[in-house]
Amino acid sequence: MNNYKKLSIAFSFFILLFYGEIAINIACGPEPDPYDYYVSYFHNDIQGDTYAAFSFTDLSFLYSEDEPQKESQINCDEWAQYLGGDVKATDVFSVMYRADNKTDSLISAWRTKKSITLPDTLKDNTFLQAIAKHKSAFDYYLFAKDCEEASAYAYDMWDPAPRDTTSMDSLAEKAIKRLKKVKRDEFLRLRYAYQAARMYHYSARYEKCLAVYEDYIEPLSYRSAVRGWALALKAGALRWLGDKEQAAFLFSKVFESNPERRIQAYKNYHYIDVSTPSVLALAKSKEEQAVIWSIEGFNNPSLNLHTLDTVYKLAPTSVLNGVLLIREMNKLEGYLNESPLSNDVYGYRNYYYGSDSLQLKAKSYADSLFRFSLHLASDKKYREPAFATIAAAYISWMQGENKRAFDLLQQLNPEHLSPKLQDQYRITELLVQASNIKKGDNFNPNALVPALKWLDEKCIVERKDKVDSFYGQKDLRFSRTTRHFYQSLLAPKYLALQDTAMAAILMVKGDLEWNHSHTRDSLFKYSSSETINFWRQQLTPTSLLRIKTLKENTPKDGLTEYLVKVLPALPNDDYYELLGTGYLRTHEYDKAVAAFDKLSPNYKFWVASDWYGSSEDAALHADPFLTTINDYPKAYADRGLNKKEFAEQMAMWQRKIKSNPKNAAKYYFAMANGVYQTGIFGNSWYLISYSWSHLDAYVSGTNYYDDDYKHAKQAIIWYEKARSLSKDVNFKATCTFMLAKCEQKKYGYRSVNDYYSSHNYGEPDPLWLFSMKNKYFVELEKYYKGTVFYNQALGECSYLSDFISARSK
Repeated sequence: MNNYKKLSIAFSFFILLFYGEIAINIACGPEPDPYDYYVSYFHNDIQGDTYAAFSFTDLSFLYSEDEPQKESQINCDEWAQYLGGDVKATDVFSVMYRADNKTDSLISAWRTKKSITLPDTLKDNTFLQAIAKHKSAFDYYLFAKDCEEASAYAYDMWDPAPRDTTSMDSLAEKAIKRLKKVKRDEFLRLRYAYQAARMYHYSARYEKCLAVYEDYIEPLSYRSAVRGWALALKAGALRWLGDKEQAAFLFSKVFESNPERRIQAYKNYHYIDVSTPSVLALAKSKEEQAVIWSIEGFNNPSLNLHTLDTVYKLAPTSVLNGVLLIREMNKLEGYLNESPLSNDVYGYRNYYYGSDSLQLKAKSYADSLFRFSLHLASDKKYREPAFATIAAAYISWMQGENKRAFDLLQQLNPEHLSPKLQDQYRITELLVQASNIKKGDNFNPNALVPALKWLDEKCIVERKDKVDSFYGQKDLRFSRTTRHFYQSLLAPKYLALQDTAMAAILMVKGDLEWNHSHTRDSLFKYSSSETINFWRQQLTPTSLLRIKTLKENTPKDGLTEYLVKVLPALPNDDYYELLGTGYLRTHEYDKAVAAFDKLSPNYKFWVASDWYGSSEDAALHADPFLTTINDYPKAYADRGLNKKEFAEQMAMWQRKIKSNPKNAAKYYFAMANGVYQTGIFGNSWYLISYSWSHLDAYVSGTNYYDDDYKHAKQAIIWYEKARSLSKDVNFKATCTFMLAKCEQKKYGYRSVNDYYSSHNYGEPDPLWLFSMKNKYFVELEKYYKGTVFYNQALGECSYLSDFISARSK
């Protein structure tokens, strides 16, 4: 593929992402979960939350911007411990972090004038009561508030006033004077020194910032998180003074020592952008080297066993080994875990993950990662070897080695595992069991019910706290696992068993994250787009009737009984509208009319609309029986038929073919037009489809009705019939031309990606080459060259014109 094609694909993906973001912003909806763009069952928090922000995702710099611990909480805890007695950390927080300027002024005045009364929210505050008796602590508290006000800086691009560096320098000098007065109080001495370094750093006095650190902070032995905050200031000062390697190394130390500054340190490390060897050269221990390697590894989206091996050799007991292993497993999931019902016909996933070379590389990498996991488990140096065994079992499952996965799980006693490992054990066990559902296997699917109930309950409990949380979406791990298990694993299994009805029920069940909090009075009201699309695209009338039977006469067999409960009462309008549409697709028009007759009296059929039209003319109406020479632009009208009216008209013609055989050719032609125009290339596509994209015209069909929707096969049969029954030469010419259009629809690409890569720029389009071999063009020229319709088509259809021109050379 030449550079033009590559640029075309890259630009297409840019447009997709760019306008996707606009659509999200306009809709005021939550941003896409960066952990939910591929199928994952291995939870990224089973080795704890302290490094969760560095979980794998290809869609953002970090999985989360939330520090694993809150700096304010740590500071308040230290203050409560320092003051002792009954001082509560929550009281420290309410005064130190929640008080506004007005309240700060009131507290300052209250300190000197006891006649001033504090508000009810503060009068019993244990922190205030303690520092009121501790002059040095009260002095520092008020000083810290002054520093906070001086450092707070709101940049205005229209009025870029410089920062008040004079005030910050003055505060730094005052802090140094004060720390000398509290020599025996290392708690306050450290904090005054930190404020001095902070003020000098913010005023860009980097040499003075370093001097404060070296003279007053480094000599202290007092253990406090503030030491790490001060070290970050030193690292920043060194960065701006040009010692980038030392700065990066110090940020790596803060990354490890201070969870509340871990993300900040990680970002600063990578902003500096120095070579890994130059930073490693400064490390004084293997543990420090392991941290540096991990920071580099967290920023590598590619398959990366080298970092994992290196960190394990340097620090085999470190939790970083588990975190990095999970990252690599999550990367593998993007390649090996399929989502067959995601409707990825446009090839986006195939473009990034699906090429043969990438798949071979991923499978080879899975073997390597499996061996590493086994080594981690057997070496017994890692703190949780059972985690590595579960990882090896999960990798085995991804590779299709179910027996090996089962045997590995049997080595563990889940009762002896931590809660999160127990959960991952049960998930992996469930995946292995479900993989046994296949033709010829004697596995009883009803055995899954206890585990499914457990999984569903986990999902429900998780959603109770986070269902309305915008930022909590990243933590809905069980919700994602539940949805993927039902929709990406079980539903395809039942499709493979040719049980589309059960697959459809499983798709609804997969939306459990919404089901528990809503009453389903409608089939699609609380369903995901994947579920709605599956029902609308995959369910034949036979499958829909079976679902109705299962709902009304549910068998007491365990799994089916458990799953069918999720469906709303059937029938309803959603059901009968879909059933009627199914009959339109199978050309059973009398049955379609009967289904539509069961809709509510005031039911309004969906009408497609022009996104770019005004509210008055956005609706798209068309005559589905129109004969058109060109498919584009589509011929729309002011009035069209709804689904029921279309079914009635088609049913009438089916009856007239028998009752009035003399005009059967006309009826067959009209019906053929009806099928053609309800295809993707027609003007009435919305009568059998619920969506339309010009990209659909490029790809081969996968839905049961695509023989007509994309390839016009029934139209071919009826156009042939109409032509054979008529003696009108011009009418025969019209039929032949329409047959030529249908013949062209036989060509299709596997995906849009295949379309773009099928020929080089400047070469003929394969579709055009296919059209130049159209057998009906040959017949049109041979038998109908002199007809009125032939001349009209020759003047309007470029494919026919090119065909005739090529033959005349």
